[in-house]
Amino acid sequence: MLSPSPLSNRSWLDKARHLPAWGLTWTLLYSGFLGSLLHIIGGYDSGITGGVFSSTTFLEKFYPELLTTTTSPTVTPYCKYANDTLNLYTALFYPGVLVGAIASSFTSRWYGRLSSLRCCAVLTIVAAVVQVTAPNRAAILAGRVLLGFGDGFNEHVSAIYLAEIAPAQLRGKFISGTIFFGGFGVFVAQVINYGVRDLGNNWQWALGLVMVPAGILLAGSLFMPESPSALNSLGRREDALRALRRLRGREDVGAELDDISWAAGRAPTLRAAWHAVLTQRRYVPPLVIVLLGVTFNWWSGNSAATFYAPNVFTILGFGHSTALINAVVIGCSKIAGVLMGMLLLDRFKRRSVLFWGCGVMIAAQVTSAILFNQFLADVPGAVATNAQGIGILVTMVVYELAFMGTQNTTVTVFMGEFPPLEIRPVVWVLITLLTATWGTVSTYTFLLMLCAMKWGLYLFSAGVAGLLLLYTIFLVPETSHVPVERLQAVFYTHWLWKRFMPVGDEERGPLAPGDPPPTAIDGGKGSDADNKSDYTILFAIVFAETGLVIAPFLPGDSLLFATGALAASDKLNIYLLLLTYMAAAVLGDLVSYTAGKYLGAHVQQSRLVKKEHLVKTQHFFAKHGGRAVVLGRFLPIVRTFAPFVAGMSAMPGSAFAYFNVLGAALWTCLCCGGGYVFGNVPLVRNNFSLVMLAIVVLSILPAAYEVLTTRGVRQRKLRLAGPGTLTGQFGVLAICPDAERAQTCTPEEIQEVSARELEDAVQSRAKPLIIDFYATWCGPCVLQSKELVKVAERLGDSVRILKIDTDENPDISNQLQIMGLPTVIIVPTDTSKPALRTEGLLSADKIVSLVTSENGPAAVTTFDAGAKGLY
Repeated sequence: MLSPSPLSNRSWLDKARHLPAWGLTWTLLYSGFLGSLLHIIGGYDSGITGGVFSSTTFLEKFYPELLTTTTSPTVTPYCKYANDTLNLYTALFYPGVLVGAIASSFTSRWYGRLSSLRCCAVLTIVAAVVQVTAPNRAAILAGRVLLGFGDGFNEHVSAIYLAEIAPAQLRGKFISGTIFFGGFGVFVAQVINYGVRDLGNNWQWALGLVMVPAGILLAGSLFMPESPSALNSLGRREDALRALRRLRGREDVGAELDDISWAAGRAPTLRAAWHAVLTQRRYVPPLVIVLLGVTFNWWSGNSAATFYAPNVFTILGFGHSTALINAVVIGCSKIAGVLMGMLLLDRFKRRSVLFWGCGVMIAAQVTSAILFNQFLADVPGAVATNAQGIGILVTMVVYELAFMGTQNTTVTVFMGEFPPLEIRPVVWVLITLLTATWGTVSTYTFLLMLCAMKWGLYLFSAGVAGLLLLYTIFLVPETSHVPVERLQAVFYTHWLWKRFMPVGDEERGPLAPGDPPPTAIDGGKGSDADNKSDYTILFAIVFAETGLVIAPFLPGDSLLFATGALAASDKLNIYLLLLTYMAAAVLGDLVSYTAGKYLGAHVQQSRLVKKEHLVKTQHFFAKHGGRAVVLGRFLPIVRTFAPFVAGMSAMPGSAFAYFNVLGAALWTCLCCGGGYVFGNVPLVRNNFSLVMLAIVVLSILPAAYEVLTTRGVRQRKLRLAGPGTLTGQFGVLAICPDAERAQTCTPEEIQEVSARELEDAVQSRAKPLIIDFYATWCGPCVLQSKELVKVAERLGDSVRILKIDTDENPDISNQLQIMGLPTVIIVPTDTSKPALRTEGLLSADKIVSLVTSENGPAAVTTFDAGAKGLY
């Protein structure tokens, strides 16, 4: 639950000693609008490149060699646009941004902020003309660099100008206005890409229309007031007073200008400012916070939707027009996300907004990775269906809403408010340097990384979002409604940054005597709920129990009930508590499922994981199928390993997501909600320790029952001869004899084969025996069944194929530790050779070669089903 700021009440604000009275004026709105307008250029440029790259006329004129790559039947979809020279066109924008930002640091300091904005407008118009009239590749690359040079002026000074003209109460909204216009620029670019798609010179229209916002700003800047901070720094106090009166709409602005003068009085020369940034410890906190925020912005996955949305959907197999329409939808989600961020940012705390946004982004990126893995094979000609493509589009929209509404908005506000006035132009040069560096690297390498990492690129982005979550929790202080001139005071109360702040410099105070200092992520109405560390620790415990297979011992059920009881006593906020547990449970199971799917074989051999825990969970999973993910939530140990086993068993991602969310919701609401409902009952409150013990006992009873009943099953041993043999215990088997219809056998067709009969078949070795272990819900198992049909067609009666459903035969799968599905055991006729077990999908060719080998089965290697186009 997002935490409302204690300063969000307007009447309280107007009475606060540290916040001057304010009001909206036409001059303030007009200046804020035009100051943000040039960010359309950056957004437009980002969104236009993907459509331009898909323009046949553009490629024919400047990159003819790429036409053969994009249409080649031998190129896999992930590598269709992996071209160095084409990536260079996108990347060259950012070195120009860097040079422009350095130049802007001088012009904005010597001539004011408006001078840099006007330079941006003029250079943008010139660059557009150069690109539209470019006769060759060198000319259009030069125009690209020049466009970046102009945008560097804007990137350096725009947020500074807006932060300096806006009242503290509206600073977040004004700075986030730049993000809105950036997102709007992306949207406009996608619409124009679609609108001009059928024109012969469509790329010229697309690249030339960037002159429109530049021309509007150039004309409108003649009526904009200069920043009062800039005028005061230039020694023009009277002009600064007039500008401040125009912006505030009142005469009594002397106190506010005094604050500005006090902050500016500490401003050194430009050379001294650079020296201060590099040598004074007091500037380490804002530098670290801002520069890390910029880094996370570039590497948390936004490039896929911003720069290359049409290319991503073309890779999925959509037509040119449909890909552009999907890109327009992405652009709409950017605008919606920015509007959402503008509503949230000054209504709720910065940290709270960023915290919950990170959770949504991680979930969206992991889901995208799963969908790409399931829907798009890495083989030439592979495409996704329309329904699958829509699923990927939905995850991208959810990600963009979270990214634009939380991360991008908050980090942009940080860039405008954290750097102190005396070093602000220098810090913005460093910000722009890092932006140019990461912009160049990420835009140049994204399509190359997609070719190399495929769907793993989305997991990489999810990992970066996870680091952003830690950054939010441990490094970022709260700054909501703190005047920018006094923002440095928040570092004096931070657990880490207070060590960098000089003693005796608190005269501007953490706001004013008696005022509450900025707090962390709130839990609700005050008291102990205001301490974010409580929720962080609870999140970590539940996440570790469900997401880390090495931590099955953590007290899940009793913890939820106990904290629910505390919430009933108003010591914790029940809504934030439920959201914390829900997020931790869902994300933890998702991590465990992913680890089981891709690292199961390695983890299974690890000494950190008890094998009997895995076997117990596999038995439970084989009996209950997908329902085990839900039921396992209420069983210790099984709760930890159920999602891991689901991943090892290749359970479809969509089915797992359904059971994951359902199980998390039921577990959280029943356990935590039960504590909240019954926590204040006198009988429970007076015997709380006994209640906790009873919960633990009740939670382990089902597992104990399973163990006791399993021991009563009559079992027989089966030994497969040869070195490295498999030893297992079998009960009665239900086997469908027809491999082709193994997934749809009726009860009448199923023949019961006793363990003795199976043992005789193995020991006699009359025919090579293929035993296929499958589950009805297992997608790869269906594909394995099709491969076995081909084996039966080629080998006929010379081989015997047995299909064993692990759901119907939990004992056999338990004893043989059948974890990853499909599993195939191949028993050769040569009694001196061992039977071999494989996990993963085998091709018919591989199975036939193993069965017919003169020497019996050799070392078995599985192949990637996705790489063979079978998914």
